[in-house]
Amino acid sequence: MLTIICGEDNVNSRNYFLNELKKLKESGNEIKNIYPKEIENIFTGVSVETLFGQQVVYAVENLNKYINKKSKSIIDILYKIAGDEKTILIDWEDETQKRFLKYTDKVKIVEFKPDKNIFKLLDQCYPSNLKEFISTFSQIVQKTNEYFILIMLTRHIKKLLLYKINIKPQDVAYWQEKRLIYQSKFWLKETLINFYNKLIDIEVSEKIGKNPYGIKNYIEMLSCYYIK
Repeated sequence: MLTIICGEDNVNSRNYFLNELKKLKESGNEIKNIYPKEIENIFTGVSVETLFGQQVVYAVENLNKYINKKSKSIIDILYKIAGDEKTILIDWEDETQKRFLKYTDKVKIVEFKPDKNIFKLLDQCYPSNLKEFISTFSQIVQKTNEYFILIMLTRHIKKLLLYKINIKPQDVAYWQEKRLIYQSKFWLKETLINFYNKLIDIEVSEKIGKNPYGIKNYIEMLSCYYIK
């Protein structure tokens, strides 16, 4: 059995992945974390059960990056795992949409998509549009993880900055590209750089547990300064 947990909402997808492993462990299974390159060793002398009869559940992250046209042996192994009920492999893909997965045959796929309103928020992120931005932000922050909003906003500002310096980001759809180019015209390059750096600072402080005001308050303060 092969399960792939993916999606742009990597906060909720990650939590789901960890909760699934926790539930499986509490049910008496043994969790074995492996690297993508170890996939090929699953059927080479490794038992799917422990000496005490526990089911072994293999957990891997970002396997999709290791699959390409030359990795036929990995594809063959995934075919075998997907069709074998006794072998369990759970893969978590960070910020990967279902349409970008390179292996989907006979696979259970759990995709976490962002709230549509978050894209509305990103479209409203430009100078002189503070009122609408804050209004939408106040709505989505009530039901969407604050850290995920921060990640999406940081990623969006980075794309705007890249277009501002005439560099096309990867994996941007045509319709999205037109909107990014248009929106980037409202910004000064220096302002985008400063805004992006401040958002990165928030992310770092949150990771090390030194964010005294909270993500929501920081985003509101920054937006009042940069989207005024």
